[in-house]
Amino acid sequence: MFGHPLHPIVVHLPIVLLMGGVLVDAVSVWRYAWRQAGFVHLVLGTAGALAALLTGSLDAQSIPSGGAGTVLQLHTVLAILATLFFGLMAAGRIYFRIRQARPRAPGDPEANVPAGPLTAYFALAAVGIALIVATGYTGGELVYGQGLGAVAGR
Repeated sequence: MFGHPLHPIVVHLPIVLLMGGVLVDAVSVWRYAWRQAGFVHLVLGTAGALAALLTGSLDAQSIPSGGAGTVLQLHTVLAILATLFFGLMAAGRIYFRIRQARPRAPGDPEANVPAGPLTAYFALAAVGIALIVATGYTGGELVYGQGLGAVAGR
């Protein structure tokens, strides 16, 4: 579209934000002050994933139909699923932040998340990370296995 594919420029930041956000959320179990950072990572990572989807869709329009079709379709489906998955997680976090009537101080018994929802959150996060990894793997197959985006003779 702009003479150079935009998707490879945009895709890396949301991957780091989303995967790093899960790590920050894990630390926030012991360090309450980190919860805000995990939330910001999740929201910005989801917004970045939407940008990566958009640029990927635009870049895919310039790909000639042919051999990469099946892998490209799988990559697209995985990317949509990962974005929807983390989007729902971000929406859930926003919902619970809005429901929270007052900020919770460290040591406040209501500040601690019960083990059940916390375990469910990290289980869902693990599925989300698996989707990101699978999306990245298929993206790598498109570039390194099938030469998509590579300039001939370089």
